[in-house]
Amino acid sequence: MKIKILILFCFASLSLLTIEAADTTQTNSNATPLDANHTNFLNGYVCGQPTNDISVGIRFFNSSQSNIFVCLFPAGQTNRQQLWIAPPQFQRVEYYLYDSFHKAVPYLATYHPANKIYKTISDVPKNVHGVHEGTMWGPPFSMPYEQSTLTDIFQIEHGGDYRLVAKGRIMKINDDSSLSIVEFPPVSLMIHLRDEDVNPKAKE
Repeated sequence: MKIKILILFCFASLSLLTIEAADTTQTNSNATPLDANHTNFLNGYVCGQPTNDISVGIRFFNSSQSNIFVCLFPAGQTNRQQLWIAPPQFQRVEYYLYDSFHKAVPYLATYHPANKIYKTISDVPKNVHGVHEGTMWGPPFSMPYEQSTLTDIFQIEHGGDYRLVAKGRIMKINDDSSLSIVEFPPVSLMIHLRDEDVNPKAKE
């Protein structure tokens, strides 16, 4: 089981590096490139204070700053086993958006965040696509956690400067197979939305 989880982490880290179009390639032949690549990769994220040796990092990706990527990073140097899970319909990240006047941007009427709560590991559906489960190991491993588009969440009426606040959440698997929610400190990211990010017709 541990080998399977480790393989999942390696695959997830490699997939994320591909999405982010990294300029360098990780190699297992030498520890220095791994450390250098991980540092460069981490520099692209704004990370919050760690909880249980895990830190949440957020960044925007591609040409539109309305597209947000959330990743989990190991915050400690130890390989202490951290069994956690993000089941279906569990709210992995809470988002809040503020304009340049510090006013909260309202959610879209069509936005309904996941809110399912699980009590034990037996409540989680088996073999369901999209279940994130793993063990947090030390650097350079990381876990892609969520990808979101702000225009699918908030009523953004025009381009401009905004501040995004994200609060990550995971479910810890306890020794008795019960699940408990672990909430991370909020992470704040300044973004600039173009008119075409908010309204695609603005390009025309």
